[in-house]
Amino acid sequence: MPRGRLISVCIASYKNEKGLYKLLNELACLVVPPDHRLLVNVVINELSISPEYNAIINEFNSIDIKFETEPMKGIPFVRNRLVKMSFGSDYLVFIDDDEYPEKDWLLELISTTRQSNVDIVQGFVLPKFPSGVPEWAIESKIFSGPHYKDGEQLSTFYTNNVL
Repeated sequence: MPRGRLISVCIASYKNEKGLYKLLNELACLVVPPDHRLLVNVVINELSISPEYNAIINEFNSIDIKFETEPMKGIPFVRNRLVKMSFGSDYLVFIDDDEYPEKDWLLELISTTRQSNVDIVQGFVLPKFPSGVPEWAIESKIFSGPHYKDGEQLSTFYTNNVL
């Protein structure tokens, strides 16, 4: 395995095989910073891996990926397992299985940590709606999450789109 700083992308998944498949396709196209290597850790919040998840596991051999299950229901258990799987990594990056990054996503997150001299950064998530969603739901911005200014210090952050 090549040397370099290790970036572990951590993904929790629960009954979202299609979303995970799309996300892994996007991760396979990421621009990884020079002298860095990427490891994708996926924890499926089930007792065992379904045939649909197994098909995904077998398809993605172009990226370094590890799959595990977490039988205890709940995101805290899954997140804790993801952290354990990522032990020894230089960066832990969390993204949800229904989020899809731009190709320069990692470059932006890592660049922001360096420029700001901070240990944690959170990126903004822009929702994309399927056709037929009522206009009021889009305009209400209830699915956008909080809006922060670049460089604003946060007292709370979420474990999606965060490094």
